[in-house]
Amino acid sequence: MNDAVQSISLRNTVIETGEKFIMDILGVNFNFSDNKKLNRQFHSFAQQLSVWYSNDTPPKLASQDTRFTLELQKQKFRSLGLDVKVQVGKPAEHDPAPSSMSYSDSVFVNSSVAGNKRITMTIRNAQREIYNKTADSVICAIMQYPKEGIVPSPETPLCCPNCGAPSTLGKLETGCEYCNTKFLMDELYPKVMYYSVEVIYEYWSNYI
Repeated sequence: MNDAVQSISLRNTVIETGEKFIMDILGVNFNFSDNKKLNRQFHSFAQQLSVWYSNDTPPKLASQDTRFTLELQKQKFRSLGLDVKVQVGKPAEHDPAPSSMSYSDSVFVNSSVAGNKRITMTIRNAQREIYNKTADSVICAIMQYPKEGIVPSPETPLCCPNCGAPSTLGKLETGCEYCNTKFLMDELYPKVMYYSVEVIYEYWSNYI
């Protein structure tokens, strides 16, 4: 083995050892996989976003913080006299399966799932449509769910999937204090803790 090969081998060993040391210290593990269940939930969340902008139905997969963020955003639009609609659909080109990367701590698994979508945003004021844009985009969602065999604290904050009221895991398992609906753990997870949209290519229809 020549010196160059030995150097590369040593460098890779140091990197792998360093990464393992950091993950052991933080209690974090990474996993790359094609998770079909996560992919279905990713597509469901994308459609739930469209419904939210159409008729104010909160996305069932959204966490309490994500719902709150969406509500604040809509309140801001309305304070400006704007009606914003967002439609999320399949991109024009072949839609590959979303890719995902998961990392876990002692209680939860957090999966970063990204996929291509074609998004159309329309903005109207009181008189007319002032903005219309369609763009092929990448949506990235961070989905959280408990590790197998682990039960999160009953005080973990969650929104009621039925009425959208803020609550906790323990209260939802015994019955939402607002709508009295009871849920199993499998019905409460996963939750989208965060999402982002990155535009790949834009199709401008109207901009006034």
